[in-house]
Amino acid sequence: MNTFTAINLNVEKYIPTMLDEVLAVKEGWYFNEFRNCEIIRLHNGKNNDWNEYGYACPTLQQIVEEYVFPWMDPKGKVNVLKTQPNDPLYIHLDTKPQEIGTLQDKFRIVLKGSIQELFFIGSQKEKVSIPQHYSQYILDGAHPHGLDPHAEEKVTLCIGSPWNGKRTKEYMDMLHNNTLFSMKVARPEIEKEWSEYD
Repeated sequence: MNTFTAINLNVEKYIPTMLDEVLAVKEGWYFNEFRNCEIIRLHNGKNNDWNEYGYACPTLQQIVEEYVFPWMDPKGKVNVLKTQPNDPLYIHLDTKPQEIGTLQDKFRIVLKGSIQELFFIGSQKEKVSIPQHYSQYILDGAHPHGLDPHAEEKVTLCIGSPWNGKRTKEYMDMLHNNTLFSMKVARPEIEKEWSEYD
């Protein structure tokens, strides 16, 4: 499993509209103290279960349905995370501790902000940063990661569980045709405070 895989789904021209749509949704956001960011759920990961906030973002919904869901099995929950300027995203896992070492791929599209502040924790507890800017990527959600403080608001579309990166033909075809860059970071000993699960 790679820790980070940058991909290109050729959706860059839609990102400004996707951003405008999700920022226009004023209700449904909640503050996640564990990660230190605001989150809104748009899709519940079951069938075509978009909620009212997802339906308020028709371009975003169309892009996910057309470019992402065809290679996801099963479809994942769709959330958007918003981090305020000069605020970090705390180091965290996007899985339960007992899932570490299993497939736990998570998909991201950066709608606003750079990726340069994203880091993973290496085996010696050092920060390992991403060398370049990529707006679309897959990360190992069972690897501790976070964001250093950044000068502008950061908005990221996040799709994960119940999708976990199962190696279906559709997923492997997508990786084969669209991968730009990948890297593997040695996993550190996991600290309890990195998980929001007991």
